[in-house]
Amino acid sequence: MKDYLHISSLIKKEITGEINASEKAELEMWANQSAENRRLKGKISDRNYQLEKLKSYRTAAGTETRKKIESEIFTTKTIFLTSPLLKVAAVLVPVLIGGLLWMILRNQTDSQAGLAQIDEQIYPGTYKAVLTLSSGDDVQLEESDDAKLIEEKGFQINQQNDQLNYSDEGIQTTETREEIFNTLTTPKGGQYRVRLSDGTQVWLNAASSISYPVAFTDSVRKVILTGEAFFDVAHNGIPFIVETSQTLTRVLGTKFNITAYNQENNVKTTLVEGKVAVKLTGEIKGNKNEVILEPGQQAISGISEENLEVKEVNTSHYTSWIEGKLEFNNQDLEYVVQRLSRWYNFDYKFENQQAKDFHFSARFQNTDSISKIFNMLELTTDITFKTEDDVIIIK
Repeated sequence: MKDYLHISSLIKKEITGEINASEKAELEMWANQSAENRRLKGKISDRNYQLEKLKSYRTAAGTETRKKIESEIFTTKTIFLTSPLLKVAAVLVPVLIGGLLWMILRNQTDSQAGLAQIDEQIYPGTYKAVLTLSSGDDVQLEESDDAKLIEEKGFQINQQNDQLNYSDEGIQTTETREEIFNTLTTPKGGQYRVRLSDGTQVWLNAASSISYPVAFTDSVRKVILTGEAFFDVAHNGIPFIVETSQTLTRVLGTKFNITAYNQENNVKTTLVEGKVAVKLTGEIKGNKNEVILEPGQQAISGISEENLEVKEVNTSHYTSWIEGKLEFNNQDLEYVVQRLSRWYNFDYKFENQQAKDFHFSARFQNTDSISKIFNMLELTTDITFKTEDDVIIIK
């Protein structure tokens, strides 16, 4: 801790203009010891970065974290812990800078040592899936620039990059069509897209599955979803229905996201454009057995055994994954780690059960290293991540 405090104090003095020549030389010597030291110095000297971390500390860190940092850093209590953020930002008193920089430096340095090997074991996900044909045969799908043509009982399915493309071209009348179903399944650490025969676009998130007809032949267009998918439904006058374990979502043409993982107790339907009707399945009868959503609303099943709950949401929090982002908005750590585990394909265990209730807000790219994300979580919450027998332990 002494080294952390000393380097922090030198950076603080440089920021406030109090550093002398010998101290400046010592700080430069430390920075030049490694590229990582230079990167850290540049980052934590940046005013915007300091304010970002201060805000995270004030809003996300648990009470025990604050007490720990205060007891190790501050000899007297300081007003910044209860004063408005903007007022603090305007003055950036030296004790605040010193304490904040110590927190950043300690966490980043310790995390780099503790998580040094994790990026060699856990990687960001890629575009991959398995297509199960009506015969039961599986076709492995990987991201590729080379186009692939898949035959399915006279139908042709084109695969290129991260997408499957179905077409209605050449299909006979509905009386002579045979209803043929395919299933697209993504593993943990995988995503994929499919363009259905009616032109509907579907983004399938990790650890998910969707079953659909090769060509829609009925008076409705129906698909079955487990996991998470974003739909951009083509409007052709025929109802489009998404069935999950708890809900039926009915639309004509619109954009919406459905999260329906079996491991989660509820199903969330989030509307971006247009209108959708969401109803509970089974024999459940309640006051809100069916609801009509407007853009910016979300229907949640499972909160009550009889009703759907509807609330206003920022839709980007639930749809940004299709743009390659991982976004969390004041969500508990158990939910955060669960989503991360699907994309980065790792198993985990909470040794610290209280940590499940810590809340966290941030946005990452889905190509970021897992160590970067864990470092941020360690910085803003009173937890640490360790690897034991290929399992992530949250302490």
